[in-house]
Amino acid sequence: MNDNERSETAMKTLLKKIYRETVEKGINQTRTFLYKEQRKSYGSENPDKTFYVIRRMDSYIGCGLFSHVITTVGGIKHAIDNNMIPVIDMMNYPNLYISKDQLHKVNPWEYWFEQPMGYSVSDIQHSKNVVLGDGKIIEARPDAKQPKEIFTRWKEYMDQYIRLKPDVKKKMEREWNQMFEKSDRVLGVLCRGTDYTSTKPKNHPIQPSVQMVIDKIDTMVAGGGYSKIFLATEDVRIFNELKKKYGNMLSVNRKEFVDYVDGKGIGVFHIERENDNYYKGLEYLTSIYFLSKCNGLLMGHCGGATGALLFNDKYDELFIWDLGRY
Repeated sequence: MNDNERSETAMKTLLKKIYRETVEKGINQTRTFLYKEQRKSYGSENPDKTFYVIRRMDSYIGCGLFSHVITTVGGIKHAIDNNMIPVIDMMNYPNLYISKDQLHKVNPWEYWFEQPMGYSVSDIQHSKNVVLGDGKIIEARPDAKQPKEIFTRWKEYMDQYIRLKPDVKKKMEREWNQMFEKSDRVLGVLCRGTDYTSTKPKNHPIQPSVQMVIDKIDTMVAGGGYSKIFLATEDVRIFNELKKKYGNMLSVNRKEFVDYVDGKGIGVFHIERENDNYYKGLEYLTSIYFLSKCNGLLMGHCGGATGALLFNDKYDELFIWDLGRY
């Protein structure tokens, strides 16, 4: 390739980049406009109530379940502060836990959780006063690195309004009891997969390396008298490395692992099985719920870490890496 050809190729690449960024900017501006907070009236029912629909405009691009949980807690507080009744809608907006065929038909939130105040999307479809919430990520929301007095307040909202479906909780408790004895002292470890460490998603928390995790586990096991380790990860390579190190001391909940061979994020992976969207969410939920049942906890800063603390913020020992952001 001569200099003219290289220059022409470089120019084409630049023009494609400019075009792509321009189109994406236009799409994002349109989406932001469509998802701004809106007041609606769909009929005459419930004239004495105002419902606040919690929704996400970005959930189709890879927002995991606990990203939804965290922003939902923030949305619930916003609704209550403004004398509205929160309703979570994952039915009418594309997300990782619903197929195209299920869109507008199934609300994945209700796979695992009850609605905060008992009203579902179908209950309010003919209501007089409905506010469609702003679809952007709400700024006021829980985070694992917040001061305890602030996080404790968020946990109160979690305890009161984010309730597991009884059958889901019963299933998870049964699995936990099959893995551990009451006498076991369990160290919970949350290790985010190589979709983070390889792609380094902008503005997301930097995750510790596997070796950093192993070194910290060794220190905590030696000092804390743990007899078992529960590992929450979706990455098969992380599981294999820690299983090789800790053997039968290490347990995971039943799940299908992912091998991030090309460094793509978890959201784009689908396993060839019936109801994969449902099981992917249930497995993640189970992992985080099990972390909340451990005696000690070791985590990188991420949405799952915040989720574990929303379930339980009292541990004998707690360590969270805060390594900045990518």
